[in-house]
This record gives sequence, structure tokens and C-alpha cells, in this order.
Amino acid sequence: MSEESRLHRAAAHIETTARKEPSPGRDDWAAAPVSNAFGQSSERYAYLVEFGPFIPWIALPNGTIVDVGPRGLQKLGFATHEVLRAQWRSTIHKADRKVLQQAWRNANEGECALEIECRIRLADGQYRWFHVRATALRDPYGQILRWCGTAEDCDERRCATDKLRASEERYRLATKATNDVVWDWDFNTGQLTWGEAMCSQLGHVLSPETNHGDWWKAQIHTDDRARVSASIEEVISTGSSERWRECYRFRRGDGRYADIVDCGFVVTDENGKATRMVGAMMDMTERNRAAAALHLSEERYRYTIELCEQIAWTASHDGTLIEVGSAWSRLTGRPLEEALGTRLLRSVHFDDVTRLRSHWKQSIATGQPLNCIYRLMLQDGSFRWMRSRGAPLRNDTGVISRWYGTTEDVHEQRLAELDVAWRASHDVLTGLANRATFQKCLEGALQRATLRGGPSAVIIFDIDRFKLINDRYGHAAGDTVLRWIAERLTALECGTPARLGGDEFAVLLQASNQVGVEQQAHDIVSALHGVVEVDDIRIECQVSAGLAIYPLHGPTAEELLRSADLALYDAKASGRNCLRPFRPELRAELQRHVSMLAVGREALSAEWIRPFYQPKVDLLTGKVVGFEALLRWDHPTQGVQTPDTLAAAFDDRDLGCQISAFMQRQVIGDMRHWLQSGVAFGHVALNASGVDLRRPGYADELLGRLAAAGVPAAMVEIEIVESVFLGRDLDIVEEAFAILSRAGISLSLDDFGTGYASLSHLQRFPVSVLKIDRSFVTPLLADCRDAPIVNAVIGLATGFRMKTVAEGIETAEQALLLRRAGCDIGQGFFFSPARPAADIPELTRRRFSQCLSGVAALNC
Repeated sequence: MSEESRLHRAAAHIETTARKEPSPGRDDWAAAPVSNAFGQSSERYAYLVEFGPFIPWIALPNGTIVDVGPRGLQKLGFATHEVLRAQWRSTIHKADRKVLQQAWRNANEGECALEIECRIRLADGQYRWFHVRATALRDPYGQILRWCGTAEDCDERRCATDKLRASEERYRLATKATNDVVWDWDFNTGQLTWGEAMCSQLGHVLSPETNHGDWWKAQIHTDDRARVSASIEEVISTGSSERWRECYRFRRGDGRYADIVDCGFVVTDENGKATRMVGAMMDMTERNRAAAALHLSEERYRYTIELCEQIAWTASHDGTLIEVGSAWSRLTGRPLEEALGTRLLRSVHFDDVTRLRSHWKQSIATGQPLNCIYRLMLQDGSFRWMRSRGAPLRNDTGVISRWYGTTEDVHEQRLAELDVAWRASHDVLTGLANRATFQKCLEGALQRATLRGGPSAVIIFDIDRFKLINDRYGHAAGDTVLRWIAERLTALECGTPARLGGDEFAVLLQASNQVGVEQQAHDIVSALHGVVEVDDIRIECQVSAGLAIYPLHGPTAEELLRSADLALYDAKASGRNCLRPFRPELRAELQRHVSMLAVGREALSAEWIRPFYQPKVDLLTGKVVGFEALLRWDHPTQGVQTPDTLAAAFDDRDLGCQISAFMQRQVIGDMRHWLQSGVAFGHVALNASGVDLRRPGYADELLGRLAAAGVPAAMVEIEIVESVFLGRDLDIVEEAFAILSRAGISLSLDDFGTGYASLSHLQRFPVSVLKIDRSFVTPLLADCRDAPIVNAVIGLATGFRMKTVAEGIETAEQALLLRRAGCDIGQGFFFSPARPAADIPELTRRRFSQCLSGVAALNC
């Protein structure tokens, strides 16, 4: 039994004993040893919980966890309520749940302890391996009272074991798959272990006799044996770290000899003494036969090659050209002497000399065929792409004696290949790297940053109102702006620029510290603010940008790009023409955005959305003159919800329009019912978002619904916010306003003074009502500095012959101050909160004149 189990049993037993009534005549001193033992046991258990490497836990017989060590919760990153009870099961990896259930079932049915390794999801979403042990505390009848257990982090050990097993498996499969005969010679035991290819390729049956170095030497051809034995013994005796390589003839199982290339490396101990040697034998018989056949047909080959357009050549074993076909002069116009020896390199393009040399050195060292493309200078000084191919000729001992090859003109083909490759990795319009190339560059940069340290960063930006530039000046002008951006980025030379698509660009930044990265990002955004001239047209260009720094804002290229995108959206939402760094809360905002969209779709499909109406009261007469239709949605369990929980849904083009249309139909239906019932409700104000107004046909659809329901258009008011004046497609918005105004629908400018509307907008658009925002109304009594703003808005409305509506009135004093200032209509909780349609008839009969005279709202 473990120490932990003994402590738990002792604690449980003492606790049970302590709860019993003391027997008559029992002295207090008799309980002292038990109390001391319990204290010592509890103290030892507390130390184990606090400083032990494991996470202690206690569970009921059914597996419900009722206690977990505090350090365990800290390690897992969970709050107490997330682990206690039955919620811990959801943290177990799906692949391990059945195994854990079976182990738990076996421990319940028998008296064995529970012990298993499983993966547990931490609070950050990552899984780690834990070694879970548990022992059951049973009563005298064998029934389980509780489970006491521990969970120990074994992730590193488990991962290391898996990696070692995978490495051994890869080596076994590689050895089995290759045609080379892999061998391992242990000098301490003399044991020589052969790979399976000794049987499959060379035909020898492996036995204890073959597993020895003497057997191997006996199979070497007698003419080669002394040389090979001396060579390998010299390497072994010196403990050389150089690769050992020999070519020799080796007897097969059927008695024939195979041409072998044998390579190996010596393994030494700390004293430099050779302890073993590992290598591989390659059967070169067929290749050597092919070389011999090539030698026999040399004259015929020479005669044939002289008649073709390829340049035939012969080189010595070290790659020095010793003979070149007459096609050299026909293709290059240069004398044959300039192609012999090493003088050929003088005619090769400077940028290709290193590559050609490297290919030759590798082919000479390995005996592999030569295949290299390079540029060769012609007599007139121009260059053409050539491809040289060559193959080695070996003598009877397997040594390369000569190289034979050809050189052909591949200029047109190479240019086409380079063009295709360039187009695959670059943006044709700007010449910058494309998205795929930028992704590869970013991944490579992050790998290098991980090794050397120091920050890397990604800045993503797009051109503000680029669609407006295309629509107003044409796509040719838009292309000119894109090329201008690319030229500026290239000239800055402060990172790796790319065009991701459309008007979206990215730059990979690297600096010695985070401050340097941020400074580079600001320099880029500043450099991209300028004027582009297109056919005597001056187009002002500015960008919005988002910055994400590795590894602070993302551990991978994908996460870093996603973080930069979120920062870019934040820059756009902040008014554009700015740079915003990534903030962690942006991810939460994105999640809330996605959640709002999902809730909005569900509320729409389930028809939970319905209008509530807040009355508008004439501040002079106290009479209800109209209502504002406000969206509410009735959650089946949480009750009536405000539209704040669906805010993102209204900005979505499709979903926002669908919700708006659904609200319109319900409000118009309520208005028709009130008209038929003789309810004098005045007018109803509908809120219209920028998404609604920028959709062609919005005004016609609204008027069509009103006409179908028999509701006069004059009874409808459309409330808009100032941001609709600043968005794109302003011509569509203006047309919608004109249609609605001609039909008798009045326009109300909501939250006036909090946005960016100018006086020119009030002159240009048919606005008839200004609504004073609640942020100016609420502090009227506490801060007199807001009174001039309210007076200015009322004065402005009077000058433009508009009515004013004050929102957010909560007290009689506010209502009286607004009435004295000349405000026409009031709206707020002081009069009434938003109410369902069924309450509207009663509200229309109320009079608020007493409230406006200073009487408390409860007496109205």
C-alpha cells in the first residue's frame, strides 16, 4: 500500500472515530494519541500535496471527484468548479476514455488498484500524458467508500519513448526496404550482423558462420582481398572518422562474383579506440556491365552523335574536357580550343560557374551522372541556356576512367520554365511574392528565429477605400495604385513584401528587438501614405495595417497571419489610416463575433425576434406622439434579450438584411392591427443600418410592405446613424433617402454629435429629426458643461427647421431642463421602457403632463 493510501485510510478512520459519542468513563487522555497521530498524518499529507510531483485527488465510488490538490489545479490551469464533480471526464482524450472506463470497471469489480496512462486536456487546450493511480478505501464489508489517487505528469517520458520507438521502426523499415546490404561489425564480440539484402540481393543464407568478419573476407575475390583487408584494418586501427570506401568483387551465394562498392564508418569510444563499424554494400554489377557495353559501342555512338545538333564531349575521370564534338562551333561560333580543359568555365555565365562546378564535383565524387543547366556565352557576347548531361565509364576494377556526355541548347524551354516558375511564386501585376511564396518565407523565417532568437513580425495592410478608387477612376487606375504600393515597398528594403491578393499586402519584418520591428512597421505605413498621379488625376493613397510579432502573438506562421488579420480588422474599425498591433482580446472579440452570428441565425430561424416599442412624448403637452421600434429576442430559457447580444449580426450583409426585413414585417403587422383597432399611436420609427441602406432596393421593398398592409408611409420614420454618411456606396444610400422622403417617410439622425457627420450632410440629405444622444442627456444635472452642447444641437435643429428628440431621459429634472431648452420630444425610462405590442394601446392613452410639472413618475 502506498504512503498516500495509508494516510487517507488513517485520516478516514480517525475522522469516523472522532465523530462517535465518547463511551461512558473514557478519559480525555486516551484520545490524545489518536489526535496526535491524526495531526501528524494530516501534516505529512499536506506536505505531499504541496511539494510532491503528483496531483492528489479524492473521488466518490462512482468516480465523481470531490477534492483535488491546489497545486494540481494550478498545473492543469483549471478552476476548482471545472474539475470537481463529473466535469473532469470531458478533459480526457477521446481515444483514452474507453481504456480508462475499462480500467476503472476492473478496479471496481476486483480489489486491484487503478493504474493507467492517459491524455488530459489542460486549460489552454493542449493535451499532456498523465500517469493516474488510485486505490479504493473500503468498509469492513468490502464496499468502496472513496477512491484516493494521484495523477503524475509523464508527458516528456511518454513522448521520448514514442520517438525512440518510431526511430527504431524507421531504421528497421529502411533496412528492409533498401537493396543495399547493411552491416554492423562489433569489434568487441567479433559479431558481424547483416541486413536482409544479403539474402535477397547476394543470395547467402545467414547463419552463425556468416556473422563473422573472417567469413566476409573469405568471400572477397582473391585478387582484391589483400587490398580490401589492408584498407579496412588501417581505418580500424587508426579509428579514423573519415568514411571508408572500397570497390571489390564479392562471391554470391551461387558462386558468381558481384561488383561491390562498400562504404562504412568507424565508431570509437571516449579513448578514440574503434569499437564497431557500420556500413553498406552496393551491388554495382549491372551498372558496370552497362559501362562495358557503352565502351564497345563507342565508335558507333561517336559517328551518330556527330550528325545531331547536340555537342558531344568526353572528359577525363576528374571532369576535364579532353574532346568536344564539332557541333560546338556550329552552336556557339567559338573555336574548339575554348571548350577544352578548364577553359570552358570562361564561357559560362558568372552566376552559373559555382553551380556547374558543384555538379561536377558531386558527380566525380559519387560516380552519379551529371545533369546541369547553365548559361553559355556565344561569339557575339549573348548567353543561351544549355543542358549538359554526362555518365561515367568505369574500368574492370570499378574506377571511373572517363566521362561521356552531351550539351544541348535548351534556351527557349528554360525561359518558358523560368517564366512559369516565376508566375507560380509571384504576383504578375506588382512583381512581388504571392501568398504561397510569402507563406513559405514566413515559415522559414520563424524556424530561423526559433534557433537564433530575436523577433520576427508580419504586417498586413490593405488600401483604404480601394473599391471606391476602382469604381470612380477605373481598374486601370487601381492597378497603377497597386504598382505604386509595390514600388514603395521594394524601395524601403526593410523586409520581404508580398501581395496576398486584391489590395491586401504583407511584409515580413525582422529586427534585433521588438522596438525595431515596431519602428519598421510604422515607417512602412508612413511611406505608403501619398498621392498617386494617374493621367492628370491625383489619387490620395493611405493604408490600414495590422502587426503581429513572433512568438508573442502566434507560435506558427498560420497563427501569426491570423493575428495580423485580426489587428488589421481592428485598424479598419478604428477609423482606417493607422497601424494597430495585435491584442489578445481581439481573439475573444472574434469569438464573440462568431457567436453573435450563430445566435442571430438561430434567433431568426426560430422566430425569437420581436419588436418592443418605447414611447416618444411631446415635452410641452405630455402626449405620446409616436414610438421607436426596438429589437428584442426571447430566449427560451434566459428570457427577453436586448440587441447587444446580436450586434455582430447587424453588420453582416446577408444576416443583417434578413433580420431587418423580419422586424419590418412584424412592426408593419402591429401598425396595421393598431389602425384597425383605432389606436392613435402617431408614428413608429424603424432603425436602418448601413447594411440595409447600401443594399439596392431597400426603400422600394419597405414601401411595398407598407402598401400591402395598408399602412400610410407618413406614419413611418427611419432612424439612421451618422456612420452611413462615411461608408462606401454613398450614392445608393442617397438614392434610398430620396425615395423614402418622396413617399412621406421622415428621416431621423440618431445619436447626433457622437459620430462624424458634418453640416454638409444635413444640407445634402433630407433629414427632418435630430436625436440628442443619451450621453449628453444623462449628465445634465451633474455636469453643466454638457448643457451648451444640448443647446447647440437644439439651436442647430431649429436653424435647419428640424425637430429634436432627446434620448435617455430618466428624471423629471432632465425632462424639464430639455423642455426649457426648446427640445420637442423626449424618450427614456422616465416615461416608459420599451414595451411589447400588446401594451401600446394603454400607453397611447397616458398623459405625462404631471410628470413634466415635477410630479414623481409613480403618481402619473
